[in-house]
Amino acid sequence: MPIPKCTARCIVVIVLWSALVHLPGITSPLLDYHAYRQCFTAAIARNYVRHGMAFLNPEVDMAGPSVRAGIEFPIYSYLLALLFKLFGFRDILGRLLSCFFASWGAV
Repeated sequence: MPIPKCTARCIVVIVLWSALVHLPGITSPLLDYHAYRQCFTAAIARNYVRHGMAFLNPEVDMAGPSVRAGIEFPIYSYLLALLFKLFGFRDILGRLLSCFFASWGAV
């Protein structure tokens, strides 16, 4: 069943508005008030890239050598690791990924 035009238009407006709201600070480094969580997921993504992309073996190295991390289902960190492999280690990639999920979550 196709989506009515007014519904499709509303979805586009919601997604675009949510993306615009998330743009301020999109290039900021991982040093704001969410720094702990952002650095944690970025470290896990970085370690996926460095240690072989083993999905069920997320590792964190915040206090020394890498150790297995007990976290939630690591799909976000894994997707970020894939972006890191494609484009290099850049903070903006994590922020763009979060913006993408937040925009579609708004629907």
